[in-house]
Amino acid sequence: MRHFEVHSDIDASQASVWAALVDFPSYKKWNPIIPYFKGTLKAGETIRAKFRTSDTYTKAYVEGVIPGEKFIMSRSLYHPLLLHMVHDFEVQSLTASKARLIHRWHCRGFLIPFVWQKLTAKMQTFDRFNEGLKTYIEAA
Repeated sequence: MRHFEVHSDIDASQASVWAALVDFPSYKKWNPIIPYFKGTLKAGETIRAKFRTSDTYTKAYVEGVIPGEKFIMSRSLYHPLLLHMVHDFEVQSLTASKARLIHRWHCRGFLIPFVWQKLTAKMQTFDRFNEGLKTYIEAA
């Protein structure tokens, strides 16, 4: 299994960061990576996302949600044994007016040794996602 993680500290309460993170219709206002994110944030449901760099939609399965704290999504390429990706977002309270957004990605499968370098080349988008949310919340 391979792992990638970034985090951003945001000058806002945990509840405020969570509220903005799960307000999918607002993504087009602040998200430089994924302007379209739609679905029900409930375990077992499917989320649809459209990246700015693509005309196609990506589907992810919601694996779990801890309201106010964390949600986990996953998707596979062809078959989970080939490439399975788990993406999670966690919001931690640092103080009453400061929170940390942690953005994680775990990958496993037979294709990882062949595609990991290509996948990690795009990981800078995680920072851009976090910074977009940080700027949006702190400007409010």
